[in-house]
Amino acid sequence: MFDIKQRGGLGFHAGSKVLRVTNSQDELVDVGFIMFGLSGTGKTTLTMHDHELIEPEKVMIRQDDVVLMNIKGYCFGTENGFYIKTEGLDESQHVLYNAAISPQAIFENVKVMDDGTIDFDNVELTSNGRGVILRSEVIGTDDKIDLEKANKIIFITRRNDIIPPVAKLTPEQAAAYFMLGESIETSAGDPTKAGQSKREVGTNPFIMGPEAEEGNRLLVILKANPDMECYILNTGAVGAKPEQAGKKVTIKISTEIMKHIAKGTIKWEKDSDWGYDIPVEIPGLNIKEYLPKGYYEPQSYNELVQRLREERRNWLAKYSGLKEEIIML
Repeated sequence: MFDIKQRGGLGFHAGSKVLRVTNSQDELVDVGFIMFGLSGTGKTTLTMHDHELIEPEKVMIRQDDVVLMNIKGYCFGTENGFYIKTEGLDESQHVLYNAAISPQAIFENVKVMDDGTIDFDNVELTSNGRGVILRSEVIGTDDKIDLEKANKIIFITRRNDIIPPVAKLTPEQAAAYFMLGESIETSAGDPTKAGQSKREVGTNPFIMGPEAEEGNRLLVILKANPDMECYILNTGAVGAKPEQAGKKVTIKISTEIMKHIAKGTIKWEKDSDWGYDIPVEIPGLNIKEYLPKGYYEPQSYNELVQRLREERRNWLAKYSGLKEEIIML
């Protein structure tokens, strides 16, 4: 990761995959994705998912840990395995599940019965169950670990209040959200702080050198590649209040959103508070049910916006040398 930065690129803690889809012009195209996310936000789940595509459409899974991007957006892979979070894993996530029940999989903090059966739902030991699976046992992998181009960059967060299920970012906003690396703490990170806000630059605990260099370099790469698009994907919920949990953004919703990002079939409009684009129409989804403004009174919503904006600006202000256009969210 340090070496690729010396060559003008960036090293990421991210997943990568290709979605081969029929786009809005009825053309079969390959769309490369890289996905950032703190532990427990769903990065591995989304990296491994097949999006229920049917031939000739399909998914080609590349990587899920360390990805090295050069100035042209080409992403080198590094890993021959995948590191998975097992809490909530079941047959509905069949790509990940089938690899996880292989005799070759290795686990920690997971209940294994005397007959060898794995009980992913058992949290007697801890909810922080982990596993390592072989890449070759994951349906959808092939002989390639590199990504020809990161056409779409996804910053996965898990919040429960005013972040929509998806938003489309400008390059400057993308560099800011990369620097924010925000989510809420889950049992996969620090179980004693589950539910609290958490931020980590690039969702990457392995950065060498000043963090501001990372955000500035990403902005350079994005401006050199105007065909690369960036998005926030919220895998938590919207509309949470002290008296209610909010409407959950399910795996099904997130994977459908990614599929339609690849297809180019989402209609967007500008959000007046944040300046990013939010969806107004996604085929097959009633996306209006997931837009956070509908869950709050205007004053309460504005207070939440201002509080989050202040938190974010205070965080970004810590990084000396970060370009001004990144700081001004």
